[in-house]
Amino acid sequence: LSESVNYFFGPGNAAFSVTNDVLVFETAPSLSRLVWLDRQGRELGTLGQPALVEGFRVSPGGDRVAVDIGERRTGTSDVWVFELERGVSTRLHSDVVDEARPLWSPDGSRLYFRSDKKGPPDIHEVAVGSPGSERPVLALEGVQQPEDVSKDGRTMVFLQDAAFGADVWLVPLEGERRPKPWLTTQFNERNPRFSPDGNWIAYESDESGNPEVYVARTEGAGDKRRVSTAGGRNPRWRSDGRELYYVAPDDFVMAVPAVPVPRLEVGAPTRLSHVAGVEHHEVDFIKCRPVSRAAPACAAEGGAVAIALEYSELSDAPVESEPAPRGLGVVLDPRDIAAALGTSAGRARLEAERREVV
Repeated sequence: LSESVNYFFGPGNAAFSVTNDVLVFETAPSLSRLVWLDRQGRELGTLGQPALVEGFRVSPGGDRVAVDIGERRTGTSDVWVFELERGVSTRLHSDVVDEARPLWSPDGSRLYFRSDKKGPPDIHEVAVGSPGSERPVLALEGVQQPEDVSKDGRTMVFLQDAAFGADVWLVPLEGERRPKPWLTTQFNERNPRFSPDGNWIAYESDESGNPEVYVARTEGAGDKRRVSTAGGRNPRWRSDGRELYYVAPDDFVMAVPAVPVPRLEVGAPTRLSHVAGVEHHEVDFIKCRPVSRAAPACAAEGGAVAIALEYSELSDAPVESEPAPRGLGVVLDPRDIAAALGTSAGRARLEAERREVV
């Protein structure tokens, strides 16, 4: 009757209901595109084919991207690693277990991810390029989802299931891995991210009644202050810690100046680019390199932004079983360092913007 019913293999959930003559069902998630954008929101190129993307992260060296790609027939995801310079991709898993939300270690040697291999999702790690090296990092009651690792590699921040949504916890990655709560409230906290110096955590909370972006000290969650002024989600730090970005309710990326020491000072948000349809984004510097098949080149120190764009018109397109990176040939202006992102809502406008850039 339909091949696009939302289905998840793990607990065997399928979202549908039937009466005598009516079938009602929730459709499967739409396909997403991973694209490179400059600070002005102009599209510079794509990574891979349209796919069911839940999360992705650019490696610390800027040469690889870890992406979780879903399978519609099972409703589960597997982690892939795209090598930008060589233009190849490697699938780290190929089972019906759900592996999602990959996260790099600071040295780029390991990936942390969420896995339901042994029940409700726990946090696992795998050495990149070493099949069979997967092992659990943390297994508590409920669901744990890795969110970020401090730049020194000593601490992970993760989300822990709670009665009212999710709370933010920390776990050391050295010695005895004993987790401890960082922020537990009656509200829903999401998207925690360490500042580059590790002294602060930016996060999203609905404590005001709507999602807003806050920052607080890593040690003890003190000195908290609100960053967004009228709603915000998905906070991301610039690599030098001097800007913080988030997506506003009207789908504009906002940039907030930040002075990290001695006490974090944040300025007023300013609009950058419109990002309608965006589910996930990262603000990461991509190191300069010769023109390659899957990564932008730049003439001097600069970079590009990776962002997942979701388009409903792609929802019925076939999912490639083995996504392959596409080539890019755009040179970035070094002044357009990857600080923010944006795009138009329609395919026609995207194509027009691409022609303008090229």
